[in-house]
Amino acid sequence: MKPIANYDSAKEEAKKKSQSFPKLPVGGYVLKVESVRYEKGEEGRNDNIVLAFDIAEGEQKGYFKKQFDANTDENKKWKGTTKIRVPKEDGSGAEWETNRFAQTMNYFEDSNSGYIWNWDEKTLKGKLIGAIFGEVQKPIDGKDVTWVAFRWFANAEDIRKNAYKIPDKKVYGSVEDSSDNKGTSDSDFMDLSGNVKEDLPF
Repeated sequence: MKPIANYDSAKEEAKKKSQSFPKLPVGGYVLKVESVRYEKGEEGRNDNIVLAFDIAEGEQKGYFKKQFDANTDENKKWKGTTKIRVPKEDGSGAEWETNRFAQTMNYFEDSNSGYIWNWDEKTLKGKLIGAIFGEVQKPIDGKDVTWVAFRWFANAEDIRKNAYKIPDKKVYGSVEDSSDNKGTSDSDFMDLSGNVKEDLPF
């Protein structure tokens, strides 16, 4: 066959894309909320507060900005995101939803001196909060893929004091025990707290 036009440049670009960004180590981090938006639930589902964040302190400071800048894909997405499930206003939801929402806001208040949650999600922008990241594994396209993902919130001061437990790997089945791993459901990409539908790790 004859050489293809622009092959060399395409080869170099493909090589860059194949070089994965360093994986975030598991552990606790102090995050800063970079942006906030409110997402209305459809068909009776809960509303969510959608947060975009970056690491604010320590060796991994600015990790998600660096990861975003290093990604050459045209449709690249900011990977530092999570959702806070909002309890139903009429109290018809499960008790754990209200308890978890209240605990998350306690963490925001404890992590930011003088801050009091006032039912305005926009006030979360710029605030600090602790978070625990752990490994997640799922069979994807015939391979067991493992990545590090947000697992749950924590008090920022506990993170600074290393007063937290690293979570065990969350495994959503494996190639060996899954006869059908082509399809996915919403629950397949939820963290342990039920707060976030995570992006795939690539």
